[in-house]
Amino acid sequence: MIWHGPDSFAVVELPFELRHRLPDQDVRTRRLAQLDRWWELVMSMLPSFLLLTGAAGLALICWATGWRSSGLALTAMILALLAVLWITVFMVLGIVTALVRGWRSVELTDDSAVPATGPLLGRHWSVPICHVPPDSEIDCLVRSVNQVVRELDDRLPGRIREPGSELVLWVLDGVTDQNVERRLLQWHEGLELVGTRPRLLAIGDARLRLPDKEPAGPAKGITLFLIALAIVTLFNANYISGREAAACRDGADCDGAGLTTFGKALSWLLNQLLFLGDSGELSPVLTQLRVFGWLTRILGLVTIGCIVVAIQRHLRFQRAGEVRVRQGLERDRDGKNPTIGIVTALPEEFAAVHALLENPREDLRDGDRSPYVLGDLPSRTDGTPHAVVLTLMLDAGNALAAAAGTHLSRSFPSVNCVVMTGIAAGVPTPESPQTHVRQGDIVVSTWGVVPYDHVDDTIDGTKLRAGVPQPSTLLTSAARLLQVKEIRGLQPWLTWLDISDRPDLATFARPPEETDTLWARDGSGPVPHPDPALSGHVPGVPKVHYGRIGSADRSLRNPTSRDSVAAEHTLRALEMEGKGIAYSTALNGLEWLVVRGISDYGDAHVNPTWRRYAALAAAAYVRALLAESPPLTVRGGHVRGRGH
Repeated sequence: MIWHGPDSFAVVELPFELRHRLPDQDVRTRRLAQLDRWWELVMSMLPSFLLLTGAAGLALICWATGWRSSGLALTAMILALLAVLWITVFMVLGIVTALVRGWRSVELTDDSAVPATGPLLGRHWSVPICHVPPDSEIDCLVRSVNQVVRELDDRLPGRIREPGSELVLWVLDGVTDQNVERRLLQWHEGLELVGTRPRLLAIGDARLRLPDKEPAGPAKGITLFLIALAIVTLFNANYISGREAAACRDGADCDGAGLTTFGKALSWLLNQLLFLGDSGELSPVLTQLRVFGWLTRILGLVTIGCIVVAIQRHLRFQRAGEVRVRQGLERDRDGKNPTIGIVTALPEEFAAVHALLENPREDLRDGDRSPYVLGDLPSRTDGTPHAVVLTLMLDAGNALAAAAGTHLSRSFPSVNCVVMTGIAAGVPTPESPQTHVRQGDIVVSTWGVVPYDHVDDTIDGTKLRAGVPQPSTLLTSAARLLQVKEIRGLQPWLTWLDISDRPDLATFARPPEETDTLWARDGSGPVPHPDPALSGHVPGVPKVHYGRIGSADRSLRNPTSRDSVAAEHTLRALEMEGKGIAYSTALNGLEWLVVRGISDYGDAHVNPTWRRYAALAAAAYVRALLAESPPLTVRGGHVRGRGH
């Protein structure tokens, strides 16, 4: 920590490669971040609190002794006056500073001018906290940071030198003043990452602190100020009433005047605080105590000013947050920072999703050979769509799915959720109509994915090992909202299955119902589907099932194995990519969900008749699902806007 006084300090962090020598550094950094947020309150309230504590202690002693010790009473009064003076001066300075700065409009730096932080973080010194309210202190503080980094860099033994290892990253998210932020960005322009002297580089939000966290000053500061004001007022009332009563007892000609009781003194001070005039008169002997009335009126003015400044700062913080959100969503609409990833394994699955995207455009990423298409899909907030990135795997399989999820999360670090969509084998249960799955139906993994081939094989049989991480709570909640709509007779995904005006999707039309043939387990011949009235199927319309999906590196063509696995794990569909997507996205800190359209029954009679329609059905449901989800910020959660 580099200290330059009450209004100027910075925190310098070691490169990641050296942090093992300070195992508690993260804890200390968090404490310093809290100190940074509470700094103004500490500087304004702690001295006053100590002074008031001393004054209160002396006042209790005086009260217990009947105010006979004039020296203790005078000391208590001086301590109380110093506390009031400290608070008054500090608050007046804050008001004047705020008025001088004025009601400035929020100006945020365009992130396009800030270099990517991914390759830099962890390998260089960094300044995550920089508390420098006055702009004049920044030059001195920067020189101090340079000097400290240089000295520590030379003293640490075993330092691993890298090209550019002397770089110091100045995290803009930790800067407390906009002028300083602009100065750092100006220094960044034209910087050459060469040489042996520590260089400074200003970067954007590096997620070293909680984003959009309001300083503790406005609301909490007013609360503590009012508490301190109440303590001072009560103490002053007690002191005035005690001195007045003592003066009258000592023979002064009060003649009914004087604030000889605590209630009268308190009423008089409150009237002074609220500018209501005098409710009583001081005794002729102690008119010098009227200075308490003058100080109380000054505190009243300071209180009004502090409330105005607190409201102003709070509104400015809210406006800054709204601007950040708007800028982030604008970038999302430009496709620079997609928040939803969609993975497909087969060309027909990719084509189905691509056909439903708005404003699709191809995108290539350095170091990533996967094909990507950026686009938009509607969200729950009108005018604020989801920014989406769509990719196609090299081939089917969980290993390739895991690779696709990892590549996507690395190439698009802004993504929050990943959806795996495409076709799968359904699990028919003609003996149980309510759970019967037919071709063209949709299965959503709201209960998760079961890796049914990830087992312990013992002499007592096989036992499933640890399951995959749970699916996205955000998307699962959206699926439940779609269930509510379906109960009310609304099925928004059917809108995107109507391809009457989409000649490009003519080959994705729903096949005739008679082609949906279910064969007996022994292959002896077709068996009838349950009565649609019992199974809930409507001719020409896919039924949506919610539950578990089995995932393994097995392309099932055996109805006996299919039914055995499904019965053991309560599965509705079987596929070959969900497990890989679940593991890779969860390990990269993302949420996931699998949506499948049923193209076959996992038996020997697999054919491509229903493939394209099943792919389109799954894609249509994904679009409806995202339309029930709120828009997301880049790796940050929900947008704080109206309606959510």
